[in-house]
Amino acid sequence: MKIEKYGVGRRQEYAADRLSQLPLGAVGDIERILLLSIPMTRDGIHISGCDTRIADVLGDVTLGDAVIGYAVPEEDIEIIEASGGVCIDLSRDEEFLSENARLTALGAVGYILTEIPRAVDELVFGVVGYGRIGEKLVAY
Repeated sequence: MKIEKYGVGRRQEYAADRLSQLPLGAVGDIERILLLSIPMTRDGIHISGCDTRIADVLGDVTLGDAVIGYAVPEEDIEIIEASGGVCIDLSRDEEFLSENARLTALGAVGYILTEIPRAVDELVFGVVGYGRIGEKLVAY
């Protein structure tokens, strides 16, 4: 299985590393994975973190390819599937969203504890919003 990375980011590097450790045949008929940045794009034209155009990458998708991204627009999913590829949109994966929220909250707690010169029992803060990240933050 070949993994092609487009864009940059720690999440992407981690995902590529984990995918490369899968045993052959673990992903069915997938021969090539096109791993996009998380989030996939900031301007709707280019893949986040690089000058590569989304249309150029999607124009290269063929049968046996899997495109993995985050918040992949519906029209791009249609292009991928029409080309015989499979799209895995992590923004629609509850397990990914929950783990991402946990890591984000943990990072926030770590930042607070290392950057604010006070004892933990002296800290008082508020959480605005109680979505996935807020819920995990309150738990920590």
